[in-house]
Amino acid sequence: FIRTVGRAEKAMLAGVFALTAFFPIMYPTKEKEAFFVIAFAAMMMGAAAGLGRIGRLASEKAGAASVAVILIIITVAHGGLLLKRNSQLFSTARDISPMTYEKLMLKSARRDAIVYIDHVADDTVAPPLYFQTVLGARRDILLFHRLYLAFPWYRDYMRDRAREQGHPARVPVINLEKEKLKSYRVGIEEYSRLLEGKTMNTVSIDIQTRRTWEENELRAAQYINTTQRFRTSVLSEGIPLEPSGFLFAMFPAREDAGFALPPPDGYVFNMLIADRLVQQAAFNAGRDRTLAAVGNLLDVLKYHRSPVVYADIAEAYAKLGDAAKSEHYKYLSLKDKIKEYDFH
Repeated sequence: FIRTVGRAEKAMLAGVFALTAFFPIMYPTKEKEAFFVIAFAAMMMGAAAGLGRIGRLASEKAGAASVAVILIIITVAHGGLLLKRNSQLFSTARDISPMTYEKLMLKSARRDAIVYIDHVADDTVAPPLYFQTVLGARRDILLFHRLYLAFPWYRDYMRDRAREQGHPARVPVINLEKEKLKSYRVGIEEYSRLLEGKTMNTVSIDIQTRRTWEENELRAAQYINTTQRFRTSVLSEGIPLEPSGFLFAMFPAREDAGFALPPPDGYVFNMLIADRLVQQAAFNAGRDRTLAAVGNLLDVLKYHRSPVVYADIAEAYAKLGDAAKSEHYKYLSLKDKIKEYDFH
């Protein structure tokens, strides 16, 4: 293919591969995104070679125009299918549930509370930061964006911010050398990155969050705005998460009596309600109320279905001694896991 193209095309091709080689250097991580651009570049090269071959074959015959029309139709159809597939994501622009959710969180949090910001989408990160920094709402609350907690510069910034706000929170300094000697229930890749001293990974974030929670356990009420990712992390071990209204209190004060289920709505709204129900299930399971936990998890399926939810239901039914239902939900969990690997 390279031998058949002109100098301009060769220069462009060389530029694409130079950029893809430079990308992992500028973004040193073992995350899969670092290799997506390289893979796409290889596929683009193959596609260009294939299209070039088709074009040369067509030009030798009278069907050149028909080949071009067919390729255009395929391209437009493919683009249309992708737009249809992602249509639910476009609808989130009109979904005001995240803003309402975060307003309720800021309204109901106790004075001088610490609120850890996690996310099911960017919609659940921006509103509380906007309400406080731009509109001046709840200046007494200290907001931690958990994604950045693993970075030393962010911890230093939050330490200064707490001092400026007059907030009682303490932001601890984490010694990663000591943390390497400890054992955590995490994946091999994450643990190897921790050993290498990498900070941008979930293990470091979870460790930092846990240490911050322990440091402030008796100093301030602590909340997390959504626990979609948090609930399966290292941090969750040994910390009794207890829901409270639309909040998830990390320093529980009272038992939640439950809440009326709203009808399913937009994508983000459904994820938040599902998250809320999962935490209610964890709360009930931690107090040996397995039957109530099963009810919570079955309600989750009205809003969100995933291998993790099915696996939780299977485990709960196993505790109740219902082997048939446990096996049924194990099968659904496995089936959904396989679907996740289907690129279509």
